[in-house]
Amino acid sequence: MLRKLSLCLAVVLSVSGCQNATTPLDNMVSTSNIAKKTKNIINGKVEFPSKFNTKAEISDIITNSTVSLIYPENYQDVTSRSKSVASGLSDINGNFSLNADYSFDPIIGQIFILEATKRVNSTGGDAISLRTYVQWNGTYFKSITKNSIHVNMITTAVAVMASFNTILPENTIDKLDITNGQTQISNIAGSNITSPMITYVKDLVELSLSKNQDPIGSIYYQQQKFLIKDISQYLRHFLKL
Repeated sequence: MLRKLSLCLAVVLSVSGCQNATTPLDNMVSTSNIAKKTKNIINGKVEFPSKFNTKAEISDIITNSTVSLIYPENYQDVTSRSKSVASGLSDINGNFSLNADYSFDPIIGQIFILEATKRVNSTGGDAISLRTYVQWNGTYFKSITKNSIHVNMITTAVAVMASFNTILPENTIDKLDITNGQTQISNIAGSNITSPMITYVKDLVELSLSKNQDPIGSIYYQQQKFLIKDISQYLRHFLKL
């Protein structure tokens, strides 16, 4: 009888040991091994203007700006329109690096919006944005600026113009030179967009930002002219009244 009891106890302990072979820690390790991996897809620089109608320092505006890669509003997959693919934060110099899931596999030639957004005047204040267009060539993203990706008032001006169908987004890619780190305004080859037009809309972008207004929502197109919503400010700026 005693021998049978000992044998049963040994079996119970053996089974118990087998059940404890997989612990919560083991499960955590297993889960981490199958966690989604990411890949670097885009690097660039955000360049907000040096002055705002705000108490915030320019370094506060540049640092930790949220940079997002976004599907365009007319993307073929309706469920993905205007959705963010990847996002990250800019550093104190405006540099940023975005990572996406390894499953991200854009169509060659697909246009995306690359947008930098920052909230000013503390939490709950106005959100201001700069943007550019980028296009996947099968290996890397190209943008409005050649050789390197910059997001600034000039690229925003071109993007705003394209949003009102004055030029197709794909026709803005690789069109503006970078010289000594500065975006150069020039005519866009193969279109009706001229250097003076870009300068004019860039000034509207700057005016919007100086009022802590998002230029993407403040600038509109009417009767073949780009205007800013607050017409009195617009007149004071351009007519210097």
